[in-house]
Amino acid sequence: MRKPPTIGRLMPFMRAEHTLGSAAKSAQVPASSLAYWVRRFLTAGLVEITRVRPRRGKPIPHYRAMSREATTAPADPAFK
Repeated sequence: MRKPPTIGRLMPFMRAEHTLGSAAKSAQVPASSLAYWVRRFLTAGLVEITRVRPRRGKPIPHYRAMSREATTAPADPAFK
């Protein structure tokens, strides 16, 4: 059984702290695509910003999942 695409994008953050770029490399997805999901994960409380690395220009946030496990439920046939 395949993992839902959303879980695959969350998995790097469940294993370790990541920047957007390092998580995108780990999940093998474009960073721009993962940026969309990270915003949603933050809003949903699934990831948190653990630290912000200062640098010239825009600081780089580091993210980590709030949990190390995820449970998915089968799709409800009523919603198909």
